[in-house]
Amino acid sequence: MSKLLKLYPAFILGSALLPLVAGAQQLNTILNNVGQTLRNVIGVLFVLATVIFLWGVIQFIAKSGVLS
Repeated sequence: MSKLLKLYPAFILGSALLPLVAGAQQLNTILNNVGQTLRNVIGVLFVLATVIFLWGVIQFIAKSGVLS
């Protein structure tokens, strides 16, 4: 009986921590989804910044009179 009483607190503690492990897996999934979304948004922003930069270069060259 004394061995059972010694294991009881460990069982209660383990049972209490088990949902935290499951929650950590869910949190990991959420963080992966957020990370993937941010990578996609950053890629689109780089493409947009490149297009805007090139448009500015074209306007600069056009206004300089080199092409006319």
